[in-house]
Amino acid sequence: MEPKFFWRRVLATLIDLTLISVLCAVVIVALNPLYSGRLLAPEIIQSTVCQQRDDLVTAERMNALLPLEEGQVHAQQLCRVTNTFLTSYYVARLQKVGMTENGRSAYTLHYTTNAAGESQEYIFVGGYFYFFAPFLLAFALWKWGTTPGKRLVRLYVMDDQGVKPTPVAALKREYFKAIFCIIFSLLPLIFTVVANNWTDDDAASFLQSFETEGRESAAAKILMVYVVLSVAALIFTFGSFVVWRGRTFWDRFAGLVTRRKTA
Repeated sequence: MEPKFFWRRVLATLIDLTLISVLCAVVIVALNPLYSGRLLAPEIIQSTVCQQRDDLVTAERMNALLPLEEGQVHAQQLCRVTNTFLTSYYVARLQKVGMTENGRSAYTLHYTTNAAGESQEYIFVGGYFYFFAPFLLAFALWKWGTTPGKRLVRLYVMDDQGVKPTPVAALKREYFKAIFCIIFSLLPLIFTVVANNWTDDDAASFLQSFETEGRESAAAKILMVYVVLSVAALIFTFGSFVVWRGRTFWDRFAGLVTRRKTA
């Protein structure tokens, strides 16, 4: 495999995801008046700006949620998060910060707010993005044998006879390729459903269990799941190119091959 060909595929994927995320963002902006501005674009392109505050919750409430230990202090921040340049939301961060033998430590509670720091729920559509994007990419492969990103770098997907993918083959390729992205998007959605029934006291208790129980806590186990999935995703993605021999795992799964157009 030529390294240049590998980077062409990486660039094509980035272009395709960016184009679809911008398209989704435009649709969401158009629909937002119906949802009081609470719909949020996918998090493909995201920026965050935070400022220190001391009026989000009272000192008494901070002490109840995040009891201080020796050497720790409270801090409050209000952050504006912008998704794909078009939609924004606010996040309040309540922290207790201190120094330990291993360096600085911080325990943080997050909740979404409006611009004034008042609690507000949003509708995060980013979790559904990886269910929607593979369908559009599969449609492009079936219709034209390539996607906008692949077309720019002169790559085309076909079967062994040089024919464009069938709808079934295109869907198999794109959804198999996105399997780990779909799993990663499902986990936050599940957590959001659970967290919507939490009070701030529930969240504080969860955080304190992580602090006191360490590696044995439920929070640590959730982090471990993310680590295992991340490693598996890296092996799946880059291992595909290591044993490539002309086809990635998702090309083999769908009975297809990606080739560079030479004429």
